[in-house]
Amino acid sequence: MDQADPVDLVYILGKGSRNQNRELIFSLRSAAKFAHGLRKVFVVGEDPGFLSPLVRHVGVSETGPNKEYNIASKVLVACSISEISDPFLCIHDDHIFNEPVHLPTYPFYHCGTLDRFIDLEPAKDYHYSLRDTARWLKAANAPMYHFDVHTPFPVHKKIFSGLACAWRASRESSHGFIVKSIYGNLGRIALGPRIRDCKIKQLRGVGDVEGIIRGRDVFSFSDDGFRDGVDLFLQQRLPKKCPFES
Repeated sequence: MDQADPVDLVYILGKGSRNQNRELIFSLRSAAKFAHGLRKVFVVGEDPGFLSPLVRHVGVSETGPNKEYNIASKVLVACSISEISDPFLCIHDDHIFNEPVHLPTYPFYHCGTLDRFIDLEPAKDYHYSLRDTARWLKAANAPMYHFDVHTPFPVHKKIFSGLACAWRASRESSHGFIVKSIYGNLGRIALGPRIRDCKIKQLRGVGDVEGIIRGRDVFSFSDDGFRDGVDLFLQQRLPKKCPFES
């Protein structure tokens, strides 16, 4: 596929949204408004129940032992579907486009190197996933960029599927490997700009959101951030249904 050709947007959707999948509603509305060079939209994973016929849903159950492997397994399913463009842009439901973007040339952002972030995370699943990912990459003599920022990322099917050894090891790991950092480093994907992550976790109210996201092409949020003001902000900014909703 030529870089100028439109690409597909593939959502990896897990189960158990605490917000009745409202995150996905707003993400789809933001894509309809801001995403240029968009061909089709796919949702791989759970069925949120409100997708229009313009969106193809691919049902995939979560059978893996950890969150990271479950993400990787869904991306692998997307890679196996010939109807999906190659490359495609992989996205999560809590990613909101904030300004016009050109999907076919969307960069693979990073936020530095993994070793700078491991000890900054609390000793929970994500901390151990970062640690195990760094160990695996070091053993493979691979680069150590931290690609796990809350932005979409381009997936080249052959490269992602060709990392089967790493995905098997992620399944066998207690906490799994960070998908984007394994793929970006082992796959030697072209390095995009370095950015600071933008995931809104705490707010004093809806008025805080505009300042936080200014200048960002995409932003994200936690459940707490969503309830503290992001939900209301998105209701005001993206109030109307888009063609991807039934």
